[in-house]
Amino acid sequence: MDFLQLPNEVVYNIFKYIDIEILESYLSVPQLNKFIVNYLYPIAEINERSKFRLVKEFNRFCKKFNYEYFPRSIISNTFVPCSNLKLISNEENYQFENITSLKLTCKVKDKLPSSVKKLEIKFDNYNLIAPGLEELCIEGCILNYLEYLPSSIYKLTIIDFIGVELKLPRNIIDLEITELSNSINIIHDNNVKRLRYKGNLHTNSFQYLLQVNLDRQLVESLTLARLNLISLSQIDEYESLKELEIIECPNINVFTDLLPHNLEKLTYKLTSHIPSVNFNLKVQEYTIVAKLKLPPSLKSLVIQNHPLLKLDSCISLPPTLKVLNISNTGGFSGNMNNLKLPSTLYKITLINLGLDKLPDLPSSLIYLDVSKNRLRTITLKSLKYLQCLNLSRNLISDISSIPSSLEFLKLNNNPIHKLDSLSPLFKVQFSTDLLFEIPNVRNLEISLSITSFNNNLPNNLESLYIHNKLNKLINYSNSFFQFPLNLTRLTLINTNIPSDVLFYFPITIEEVTIHGNWSQKSLNLFLDSIEKCTRLISVNLSGGNVEVVNVDRMPNTIEYLMFKNMGLKFIIGIFPTSLYSLNLEMNYIQSLNVPNVTYLNLEKNRLENLNHFDFKNCVELKELKLSLNPLTESTIDKLIPLTL
Repeated sequence: MDFLQLPNEVVYNIFKYIDIEILESYLSVPQLNKFIVNYLYPIAEINERSKFRLVKEFNRFCKKFNYEYFPRSIISNTFVPCSNLKLISNEENYQFENITSLKLTCKVKDKLPSSVKKLEIKFDNYNLIAPGLEELCIEGCILNYLEYLPSSIYKLTIIDFIGVELKLPRNIIDLEITELSNSINIIHDNNVKRLRYKGNLHTNSFQYLLQVNLDRQLVESLTLARLNLISLSQIDEYESLKELEIIECPNINVFTDLLPHNLEKLTYKLTSHIPSVNFNLKVQEYTIVAKLKLPPSLKSLVIQNHPLLKLDSCISLPPTLKVLNISNTGGFSGNMNNLKLPSTLYKITLINLGLDKLPDLPSSLIYLDVSKNRLRTITLKSLKYLQCLNLSRNLISDISSIPSSLEFLKLNNNPIHKLDSLSPLFKVQFSTDLLFEIPNVRNLEISLSITSFNNNLPNNLESLYIHNKLNKLINYSNSFFQFPLNLTRLTLINTNIPSDVLFYFPITIEEVTIHGNWSQKSLNLFLDSIEKCTRLISVNLSGGNVEVVNVDRMPNTIEYLMFKNMGLKFIIGIFPTSLYSLNLEMNYIQSLNVPNVTYLNLEKNRLENLNHFDFKNCVELKELKLSLNPLTESTIDKLIPLTL
């Protein structure tokens, strides 16, 4: 019976060579029956002409095998109570008497339990729509039927439909429509407060907001996506409208119409992105200068991915504005000094606008993202509340007075030479005489163009990512590897690892990724340093020349382990008991006592066979990668149908 320790797929492959009658005769053998029953009946059909004529026969059969029968799918015209079964198609154990949310993709006859309040169905299950439902999602419906929905339903989602006119009962206040092949011409009077309409630009027939016939006193939220709208005429009459989203509507300029006086959130965007940082400079002759007339109560303004829209720098932003996001547009016309930002702003995003300078920033800022521009300098002294800062992909070489409140800083792809010191907590030496200091940073990403990095990391640091954008090895001093007490995630790419390096990892460390020139001595020192790291989940090492790894010294908490392109020949010891994924790609492994993992990668190991690989403990294996190995055909045949 040792072969039963192999993965299920391997056992099933063996069963192919045994007659069905013989297999059925072994269904009474306890150790074998769970494998045989799942092999013989991968699909359970419940109808008068199949093995299971009734649901109770199916339940009785499952009970006979101690509920270890897991069919890949169940085909039935009725509900299957399966409190003790795991259905792969559902990935949940349902007890129907307590269920509140249900999704059906096949036709059924039974009535729903009264506890169901949320239902997702195709239209051929229309008979299941009963009083008591509150939320309904229906696919492929006939629009005329929807007028007679139960009065308990307040939220309705329609995906594809037949018909051109929509009438709804007055109880529907939350409506979502997704067009596929057909389009609605008109929506009749209704009580909808929130409408999300996603159309199809090839078939959509909506050109004017008047075709929707919404109650202008009731509507609070309106999302219009992929529609052929050419005008929002009379949108200003929607007195209760708080949120307006116009997404992927290429024929409309939302700023040519008056907007509702009480509007608080405005989003106007295309879903595609502009590839070039300097896009506005290349298409300057096509840009449109827009002078916005924004509602006085606006709190959030989002304009994205409109390359032909250039905003006037004299735009009057309302004093209530808290969130400003202008990204991937033609930028601003005029002097940026004319742009006055309200003091209420706490989040500003200005991405890919070709900016070479910023306006005066309000001191209330908590979040600032000005990535993908042409900024050379930035002054942060007045931003005493700033927590998140993204300056990546600019031309910045000098940053002055970084606020002590900063928690997240992104600097990659900048030719940084100096940052003014504010505190001695953080010092990075880019050359022999240039230092910069960053206090209280928790998350730091740096892309270097130099090959040396010597510093004392701040005590608050939780996440550190460093790489050399020229793919050259970075030299660190030995003291660098004495990591801060709160560090949880470490990623060092292109690392020159001294053979006598002494690593110090705090007990808080959870993820370690180091790619560099590992030696046998430095790897042994690394394994010594993580032995007591009881929160460590992921270890990702690559590069160098190492012959053997002793995994006995690794904490049992590790779930993800990678030794890639290290020249490994041997792995000794017992793997961590929590290990889920093992990646040994690009080594010289010829033998292995395979741990009980779900994922195993042995690609590019020059394997000719698997005679010295012991899979007996590997009962959970679902994916095995062996590509780019000179394996014989007979070796492959033994492993089918595993994923190769």
